Amino acid sequence: MDWRKQVATALDGRHPGLGHRVELGLHALILYSALSMGIETLPGLPGWAGTVLAASEIVVVAVFTVEYALRLATAPAPGAYARSFFGIVDLLAIAPFYLGLVFAGIGIDLRAVRALRLLRLVRLLKLARYNSAIDRLISAWRAVKEEIVVFGVAAVIVLYVCALVIDQFEHDAQPARPSGNATGAAV
Repeated sequence: MDWRKQVATALDGRHPGLGHRVELGLHALILYSALSMGIETLPGLPGWAGTVLAASEIVVVAVFTVEYALRLATAPAPGAYARSFFGIVDLLAIAPFYLGLVFAGIGIDLRAVRALRLLRLVRLLKLARYNSAIDRLISAWRAVKEEIVVFGVAAVIVLYVCALVIDQFEHDAQPARPSGNATGAAV
């Protein structure tokens, strides 16, 4: 078996020796990445914790970048892989890090770019690659998607009607709504 086949089977978790370990390692990195993103939001984090989280983010991005490059290198049609669902997920999992570097280098206000860090949560979708239950869920969705859409629309309509009914019966018990001033303009 050539190196491309070896790497591809290891990344897909089918390699007899490495497959399971690579799969578990990638799962662990995905979960760690999601947890560390939550930890970053805690107020009053000590400086060393921020440093550790930033360094670990670099390691996680490096691993996922290597994984993405290897998947492109071992794909029978790299362009098709790059445009596939998992190819896009893999790219979105690393893109915020690199976009942050690019925007920081050209002096753009990073407050707006920080929102791109939420795309790191896309890494959780990478877990779907390794779960055969997702395949069954996708085929079930295809079989009943019209019914689910109809149910969703009906649920939204019922929720809206119930909200209107509750407002109608309980509006007197609610605090006074803001009213206009003497000129009729809102305060």
